[in-house]
Amino acid sequence: MIAQIDQVLAIEEASFSNPWTREMYVAELSNTSVSYFYLARTQTGDPGGRVAGLGQNLVVVLAHARRLAAQARTLLKSEQFLIGADEATVQGLIAATLPQERVIANRFRVRLERAEARFRSSQGVVVLKGRASPVQSADTFVDLTLEGGLDDVVIDQRSGTLVAKIAIYHLEVQRAAAAGAEGSAIRALAEALGRERLDELSELVPPLQIPIRLEQSIAFDGFEEGPVSAGAGTLPVTASVARVLALAGRLWVVLDVGAGPWRATRRTGS
Repeated sequence: MIAQIDQVLAIEEASFSNPWTREMYVAELSNTSVSYFYLARTQTGDPGGRVAGLGQNLVVVLAHARRLAAQARTLLKSEQFLIGADEATVQGLIAATLPQERVIANRFRVRLERAEARFRSSQGVVVLKGRASPVQSADTFVDLTLEGGLDDVVIDQRSGTLVAKIAIYHLEVQRAAAAGAEGSAIRALAEALGRERLDELSELVPPLQIPIRLEQSIAFDGFEEGPVSAGAGTLPVTASVARVLALAGRLWVVLDVGAGPWRATRRTGS
């Protein structure tokens, strides 16, 4: 496959917002104890056939997990599960909740309109951009950039989805105008905003809901085929967030997962 890696990289870059690099593929190809790749060509047996697809016996998320574990010098425990979401997915989920507008401290009207997600460091950054003005004067305003991160990532026990709060920890004034011109009123507005509690600005953004449903139980109807039978029952499944990491353009959520005890039920139709 090394000989066709340029064609593979072209497919990778056209298919994913955060594609693997040449170095990543070379590393996986060298890890023959757990990684097996398959190439699909446009014509079987034709040496000149173009590479049309790539298959791997391990899910890409698990391959990323191995690199994540290697960098963290730890391995996932047998009872843990890893979920990954890229920057574009999280950014789109946040953007779907915008615009958001709220009056802060009965003095400022703040409106957030755009969002960016950057998962390049161990914590990750969420950037929100918008505008703030005094409640009584819409012509006096400042353009804001708020920086924050994902906090309190939990599993909603009712829906089984992952939910995270966006906590704001930095505010920056990007541009200011007072009836079209900068002035002392703008500087006063910027300074007053800077004195406000950042947790109030955090309330502007609804919780982020990652659309991954975690089933809370596995139901089995049971069966009876000749001398072989199995009773019906339900296996409860529990999951909790162990830790959250941001790496290589993806948000990684490590879950502690448990199951049991088995609960016997009556078989459907019996």
